[in-house]
Amino acid sequence: MEDSDPPVVPERMWALGLYKSVVLVLFLLRQNPVQEAAAELFGISQATVSRRWTALLPVV
Repeated sequence: MEDSDPPVVPERMWALGLYKSVVLVLFLLRQNPVQEAAAELFGISQATVSRRWTALLPVV
């Protein structure tokens, strides 16, 4: 039987949930790091940080 799920890469989270997205935005507001540093801490790409920042900043 063949496994149809793609392999999970432990170094990278492919999705960031709502809770962690809000935590990310609050972290960026409080600490004001560059987005690349925040991406490393949260295990996501800088592009994901930028998208979450743009989407959630007006709400927060």
